[in-house]
Amino acid sequence: MLTIIGCGNLNRSDDAVGVIIAQRLQKYLAENPHPNVQIYDCGTAGMEVMFQARGSKKLVIIDASSTGSEPGAVFQVPGEELATLPEPSYNLHDFRWDHAIAAGKKIFPEISHKM
Repeated sequence: MLTIIGCGNLNRSDDAVGVIIAQRLQKYLAENPHPNVQIYDCGTAGMEVMFQARGSKKLVIIDASSTGSEPGAVFQVPGEELATLPEPSYNLHDFRWDHAIAAGKKIFPEISHKM
């Protein structure tokens, strides 16, 4: 199963890119079904990413970031790198999707090796 998750905040201009793309892909998928693809708009809910990503064979997360790279740059981050992130604060305002993936790998070890 391929899971595509869009993250962001519709109220913060360019930070909405992940949400907008997820919503457009959901509309496309409704008109052109693919049984092995699921798309979620997780907004700013980092914890939601962990639950929606669970059991995926491939995972794509679309989110805006400030890296100094060209707009539209794509970054591929191996799951192993996310599993070694420092512990987050678990304050829901600070809990990002990358924290959710790292936490999910610890909480669901029996399925995290498949991601």
